[in-house]
Amino acid sequence: MKRIIKNSICLLAVILLVIGGLVVGSEILERKDSKNKFSQFYGDNREYEVLFFGQSHVLNGIFPMELWKDYGITSYNMAGHGNRMPLNFWVIKAALEHTTPKVVVLDTAMVGFDDKATSLEQLHISLDAIPYSDVKEEMIRDLVEEEDRRMDFLWKFSTYHNRWNDLKEEDFQPSFTVEKGAESRINVAEPANNLETVNSWEKGETLGSEYLERILVLCEEKNIPILLTYLPFPDDTGWREEVELARLVAEKYEADFLDYDTLFPLVNIFTDFYDRDSHMNPSGAKKITAYLGEYLTANYGLEDHRRDSSYDLWWKEYQEYYEFKLENLKKEEELK
Repeated sequence: MKRIIKNSICLLAVILLVIGGLVVGSEILERKDSKNKFSQFYGDNREYEVLFFGQSHVLNGIFPMELWKDYGITSYNMAGHGNRMPLNFWVIKAALEHTTPKVVVLDTAMVGFDDKATSLEQLHISLDAIPYSDVKEEMIRDLVEEEDRRMDFLWKFSTYHNRWNDLKEEDFQPSFTVEKGAESRINVAEPANNLETVNSWEKGETLGSEYLERILVLCEEKNIPILLTYLPFPDDTGWREEVELARLVAEKYEADFLDYDTLFPLVNIFTDFYDRDSHMNPSGAKKITAYLGEYLTANYGLEDHRRDSSYDLWWKEYQEYYEFKLENLKKEEELK
């Protein structure tokens, strides 16, 4: 009997060590993109008045910490590179399980697309940091069509077990965003197009417009106002046609919509873009952020919390953001 008990204890210890090793190994091997961006949002219980969603034009074009400094608005940038509207729907749904903002801001670029995501890699960046829940399970079933790949989004070790040779210092000492989910891209580049104006959308409804409607219904059910935007980007690929499709959906649901023609005059195409693919640099982003700060304050009754001592943590985090900007400035070697 003693031998059986001893062997059972040893077996249990081995099992616990293996499980512990898998948990620790999974944390180390996991790519840190998602955690760096979202862990602050999902890691604490604070409320955010405004959440921003969309693709890279939002990620690089709206700065929550500037909104805090200039307007006392608490916000988080939830956007991701290439996020399609179906992915936006699920990221919004997961975020609203965690907090109840006073307004959701969603950019409608890529509403004309019929795919759900750009790649599995991009899905991991948006999904990995989201805590497990029934919503996350639904999300994975909807967005990941290959059944044999769905487990990769539920068990990180399954996905990242072969990253041993790619590990770097930041995998052991990860750094978390000081930009509340935004991403500064510092450079100046002239656009690669002739700024043609397209007057109408000819493709009809898309999967993107279907999910945009689902987003509007979701926010309506939760009684959360939603502001639709179409952030400026000088591009000649025909994406501007999407503005009309987005406008049709916005009008159908009587949603507030700041369209391309409203926002584009705010920026300078020769100074405010990072690359020839039309992502805004901090110069353009600060202009768009300032406009949104004025608009949100005037139209959604947002309060200025800068003198409220219960928000002192935001000033501490702003100081970290300020130091981040200062370090970026020190690295620059060109006047532009």
